Amino acid sequence: MPSSIGHFGTNGPLPCDRCIGKQYNVCHLLEPERQRELFETGCRHRWDKRSYLFRAGSPVGAVFKVTSGIVAESRTLADGRRQIIAFFLPGDICGYLETDGRHAFDGEAITTAETCSFNRERFGGFVNRNNDVAEEMRRNLADRLKMAGAHLSVVGQLTSTERVANFVAMMTAAYAARNVQTRPLPLPMKRSDIADYLGLRLETVSRAFSKLRQHNIIDLNEDEVLILDQAKLNQLSNR
Repeated sequence: MPSSIGHFGTNGPLPCDRCIGKQYNVCHLLEPERQRELFETGCRHRWDKRSYLFRAGSPVGAVFKVTSGIVAESRTLADGRRQIIAFFLPGDICGYLETDGRHAFDGEAITTAETCSFNRERFGGFVNRNNDVAEEMRRNLADRLKMAGAHLSVVGQLTSTERVANFVAMMTAAYAARNVQTRPLPLPMKRSDIADYLGLRLETVSRAFSKLRQHNIIDLNEDEVLILDQAKLNQLSNR
């Protein structure tokens, strides 16, 4: 279960200036008045590592904007294996899409995470009243579809080492877009999470990281990666 950090009220400062995701997604459009209007539709939550924000098949509830940590969206295959569809970083909105009023995927905090959790009905009303916000939501959804298509190409066409290189390059770009340091690059997810995202076995992912290290392309330190040769990494990743 999440712990509440607090509700947004009509008085007092908002935490936006301290939020990594402030300049990312719909929030960058909002002047203080609309920013407060949006935040008054929900509250802030802190999620323990490996807790679920939402579960596949459950009735939809809040819409979540990740403000810290990483959330993985996944589905469970018939044989029990997990396929991670996407990683959501600070600034990303998740839990928005629905099928017949129910979630199609699981949303799991793979690190300790914090979210702004918006009442779905009130969030939808806010989007409908603000054309620029509605257009931003459409653009974000289109970008997600493009990313999903690109990911299918990665899984379908690249070797295991190339897939891992592509993942490191992707995370580098994602953190850089949020003005988060990338030297070293934080990779707090487990190797098994990366394996479930890339469609590989755990041991294959470990071998791929070792190969990149042996070729002096990266160095590894627990949950961080130091990129030593960006050009070679980009070449391998086919980005």
